[in-house]
Amino acid sequence: MLNIKPLHGDFRSCVEDVIVSVASWWERNHELMYAEAWNFQYTPWDPVLPNTIGKRLSEGEDKTWSYLARFHGIFLKYQKNLHSPSEALKLIENELEKGHPVMVYVNDFWCPWRKFYQIEHQIQPCLVVGINVSNSQLICIDPYSTSEFKVFPIDKFMNAYKNCVTFTKGQYTDVDERVEDIIRLSAEKLLECKEHGNRFDNMRIFAFDIEHTLDMNMEMQGSTFSAPRYQLLNTLKYLARRRRQYSLFIGYMSKRYGWNISNYCNEMDLASQKWNIITNLFLKMHYMQEWYISRKNIANKIREAADFEERIANSLLNSLDSYNT
Repeated sequence: MLNIKPLHGDFRSCVEDVIVSVASWWERNHELMYAEAWNFQYTPWDPVLPNTIGKRLSEGEDKTWSYLARFHGIFLKYQKNLHSPSEALKLIENELEKGHPVMVYVNDFWCPWRKFYQIEHQIQPCLVVGINVSNSQLICIDPYSTSEFKVFPIDKFMNAYKNCVTFTKGQYTDVDERVEDIIRLSAEKLLECKEHGNRFDNMRIFAFDIEHTLDMNMEMQGSTFSAPRYQLLNTLKYLARRRRQYSLFIGYMSKRYGWNISNYCNEMDLASQKWNIITNLFLKMHYMQEWYISRKNIANKIREAADFEERIANSLLNSLDSYNT
């Protein structure tokens, strides 16, 4: 069995918890995978494609895996050609023999330690770190759910399995000479003007649509979960986490490479808190069903967040410019 310690952070997703656990076990850093975690993307309403607001909102392009490989030498490969649990099980055996863990996406309904076991169907990952052939069991860690090693009976795994990801450790890019470029790019992309303005203008358009067009019945349509986990709410939660992750990236760059930008860690933590407040207002609106009353309040909070983050981006770029004068 691979002795990988489960590491959990409230600001990480279930996949990121697995990645960080493997990175720590391999004694590799991981913080540069958050280099472009600060992002936002929203598509205004289009009568040709009249999707819900939740389907038009995202955290933007996710480069976590590519930056993890490029800057920390940890390579993840989605095994898209595996078509059956039996094939996956064989791959797991082969990878474990090489000393490599395997991340598997499984259905909670068949996963014995998950709280929705035999209750609800949703797909989440865990990490296989060992196999007990004689007892027909996989040994797993699931950092997002528990700090303990868990036994996954193979018969249940065969029902639960959806897909898997393998890990390899390799070479990575030395960023010593490119620190400023990496930081600068992360802020410049937010200020780049596109069809609907920059990312902060995007936030303001999002606020306008929340205030004037939000229909919570439509946003929740098709949700079968026992708790409110519709797409809009999930993305808002992730936007808050991604700002906390960017704060960790800034702190890492400041400490490791000596750039005096650590004050922006606090700024990004405040940005994260603003999105947490917005998320909580949505939750309150959901439970109180004061949908039309609360929309304006939420929209104003989004505009505040946009203004605040735009100031951070401009200030960060000005700080970088001051190093070159």
